[in-house]
Amino acid sequence: CNTGSCDRDCKLSGWSPWAPCSMACSGGITTRFKSVIVPIRGQGKCPKKKSRRRFQNKKCNKQDCVGDEICIAKQDLIIALDASGSLKVDGYEIVKNFAANLTKRYRSKYFGSDAMKVGVALFGNGHLIPLPAGGTSITSAINLQPLSFDLKVVREKIEGTSWQRGFTNMAQAFATADTMLGQGGRPEAQSAVMV
Repeated sequence: CNTGSCDRDCKLSGWSPWAPCSMACSGGITTRFKSVIVPIRGQGKCPKKKSRRRFQNKKCNKQDCVGDEICIAKQDLIIALDASGSLKVDGYEIVKNFAANLTKRYRSKYFGSDAMKVGVALFGNGHLIPLPAGGTSITSAINLQPLSFDLKVVREKIEGTSWQRGFTNMAQAFATADTMLGQGGRPEAQSAVMV
């Protein structure tokens, strides 16, 4: 008795829905996959995650961009503005104007649903500060604008900034962005930081 094999191949789910396209225009990629619903046993076999039997991708949104595209993603975005000494005044003005113009492409509401929520962290303001126990640290980035659906206010805050001429310390930006996303981010929205 019990002379049969204990080995069992895995059992896969059906195909997942196609993921959203990675680009709105000029060509992107969409993917779908199959999950393991019954794992292997013993010497059973199962296709690898990136195997053609479990993973597929295809091109999508192949039409050319025309320049009037908008972003309606359900996303919490922190724009990290580099105001460090590395850029000089003219370089910072270019970065600042680009970021302000970019906010015009976002929509905080689309067909009555919440979409983009944007905040701004200003970094490059760093200078050394003495610590009470000795040694030094670098000042934190500035939480210029917490995450907000009011994109006009976000744009005005960006336009009101000036070159800081401090250290180029991206750790400042990421630490502040992480705090901002933790304080005002939505669990159901994608979180992103743009430098």
